[in-house]
Amino acid sequence: SGGGEGAGGGGGGKKGSGKGGDNAEAELEPAAPPTGHCPHFRDSSSEQVNMTESFPITPLEFYHHLLSEKAEFFKQVWAESDCFQMDVDSFSNKGGPCHLEREARFKVPINNPIGPKSTNVTQTQKLFMETPDILRFQTSNVTPDVPSGDQFTVDSVWEVSADGEGRCKVEVKYFVYWIGSSWFKSIINSSSNAATARFMELWFRMARARVEQDMPEIMKLREQRSLTAPERKKRPRKVRRKRAAAAVPTPPPVQAPAAAPKAVAERSFEVFGVKFRRSTGALLFVLLCMCAVLLLAYARLASLRSDLAERQVAYEVLEDRVTFLQTFTARIAHHVEQDGEDVLGSEWSYWKESEGLEWRLVQWMQQMEELQRTVERSVSEGMELLQDIDHHRYSALGPLEHLSSASLQRLMADAAASSDERVVFVAGQSYGQHSWGWSFLGVLTLTVTTIVTSLVG
Repeated sequence: SGGGEGAGGGGGGKKGSGKGGDNAEAELEPAAPPTGHCPHFRDSSSEQVNMTESFPITPLEFYHHLLSEKAEFFKQVWAESDCFQMDVDSFSNKGGPCHLEREARFKVPINNPIGPKSTNVTQTQKLFMETPDILRFQTSNVTPDVPSGDQFTVDSVWEVSADGEGRCKVEVKYFVYWIGSSWFKSIINSSSNAATARFMELWFRMARARVEQDMPEIMKLREQRSLTAPERKKRPRKVRRKRAAAAVPTPPPVQAPAAAPKAVAERSFEVFGVKFRRSTGALLFVLLCMCAVLLLAYARLASLRSDLAERQVAYEVLEDRVTFLQTFTARIAHHVEQDGEDVLGSEWSYWKESEGLEWRLVQWMQQMEELQRTVERSVSEGMELLQDIDHHRYSALGPLEHLSSASLQRLMADAAASSDERVVFVAGQSYGQHSWGWSFLGVLTLTVTTIVTSLVG
């Protein structure tokens, strides 16, 4: 898996084991990543460069002292950023012969007052040498525990290129790569980029300190490589050709980009072209149910309020009527006990002039009572008239004289005269101001006269 110069150095060491020069060189130089083209790296040409740093080491030395598992530099940076439960694999060719790949699993603390205090992160690292002077490195973070965590990854793409003699320039691009869609896309983009920027600043600050610390070792390795260079020229021509042939890497087979994990498809569903996790869908369903219950409760409350308002209005109307009747009854009772009917009449006049809430009802009741008294008086007068005729007018007449025409005419004339006098007297006292009262009395008089005439006949 070493490839490149490391593989070539190992092959030459067997042949020249007698001198021991190649074995010493293999121990001094680190194993280089595969060199050549790799189709498994994510295309980041459309992304902008977020950070640029420079180090006094070559790209291969950058890999050996900062990226390889022997350095364990990433563990130190994760521990400094309060990550815990770190489990880092070794680099291998499990993703393809064109690059080295490993996985790291750790937990990251979250500053969230209502959610979990930490979340699981799985980081996949890939690297290869595009040329002997260009190292490409990529990281991809997956956080399955956060909302829509299976719909995106937080990626960083590094290009470490030679920048003069014994120096390199590092350009880093970091971005959020979306596999699906999410309603929280803008929030996730901003928060993820901010967290990545803080981590990168910490990483490069510690990297500068680490390079400064390892600089004596780096200079010693460079000096030893320069001393072994003349010996390399003295080797047989055939051996140099073999090493040169071994140094040229075989072009790796082009492989299609890795498909998205099936677990993501199985745990998600699509609505109107937008993919959702099952947990997100369940949460949305619960929220919709809660909104529906709240709307029904609000509608019921509004109906109860409307009913209560109508009952309140009806209660106020009834209360006003009861208050009026109580006040009116109390005033009438008070004045009747003190001053009699004259005060009662003035009280009626007061209520009529004030035109209170219940005046129309009281006026109708007054008319009905007056009509009742008038009818009673009329009937009483009619009965008295019949008694008077019976006792005074016909006491001296014989039974046969009642049947004569002259007697009947005189009886009718006397009854009419007596009736007119009494009706005028009663109407003038009680209800003479109403024309319909006079009409009623006239009809009643004619009725009484007819009845008397019938009895006499």
